[in-house]
Amino acid sequence: MSNRRDGARLISSGVLIFTVSVTQLSHLWGQVLSAVSFLICLYWSLIYRRLDP
Repeated sequence: MSNRRDGARLISSGVLIFTVSVTQLSHLWGQVLSAVSFLICLYWSLIYRRLDP
């Protein structure tokens, strides 16, 4: 059960980082961070689906 909870925490942390970086798209670091965090969130969400409930 804790695996699923930990997965949800990872996804929510990634979404938070993505949201903050999207507000800074006028800067290069915001563009890079938003692209990287989007890919990480996508990967974590795919892995999250495979975890046992």
